[in-house]
Amino acid sequence: MDEALNVEVVFLGGPGKALSRRIQIGRGTSLRQAVEVSGLAVEMSAVDFAQYRIGVWGKVRPGESMACDGDRIEIYRPLLVDPKIARARRARKKSGR
Repeated sequence: MDEALNVEVVFLGGPGKALSRRIQIGRGTSLRQAVEVSGLAVEMSAVDFAQYRIGVWGKVRPGESMACDGDRIEIYRPLLVDPKIARARRARKKSGR
């Protein structure tokens, strides 16, 4: 592979369900293409990754963005509960209300 880039593709499918793949891709590969190359979509066939947001090192980026060497490409699943609501519930639970 000419000018290979080393990246990691990560999917956190919930508690205890983290999948990570270190792969080599060619320069000019988009983030979405890197997800496809990683094979995670095949392993998690019930998940439609095309509907999920993608980011690099915790920052959401368009799937068409080009990957860079050393990127940690993250697949973000939709939130089940708004973080503010979840935090308020935990606080109420701790206070015994």
